[in-house]
Amino acid sequence: MRRTRTLTAAAAALLTAGAALAGAAPASAAPTLDLVVQKNGVWKGYASVNGSTGRLCVRACHSTPGAVAVANVWYEGQLLGRVSDPGGDSEPTCGYTRTDPGYWAGLELLFHPETGSTLRAYDNFFFPR
Repeated sequence: MRRTRTLTAAAAALLTAGAALAGAAPASAAPTLDLVVQKNGVWKGYASVNGSTGRLCVRACHSTPGAVAVANVWYEGQLLGRVSDPGGDSEPTCGYTRTDPGYWAGLELLFHPETGSTLRAYDNFFFPR
């Protein structure tokens, strides 16, 4: 009986500690947003923005020479930052965007192939205070 109480108490302590950590994780985690555009199940462009640092990276598919991927950060119709990357290499291009602490902004990823229609992805992220 005593062993059962000890195990129950230990399990409760672990659950409490785990809940506390889980509750703290979102507040301490960096607000990043990653976007990918695909065509026929193959990724063509990738973009990432970190709301804490303003770091903005983009990469065009390396197997598509002549293509360009462009990442734009928008706030109420105003362009806060832009980074573009040419296809044909395997390295992303990174830069920084203006940060507006306490506001939501949008990350737009455009993939302009050498031929064909432009692919687009868009989502929102938050600049923490």
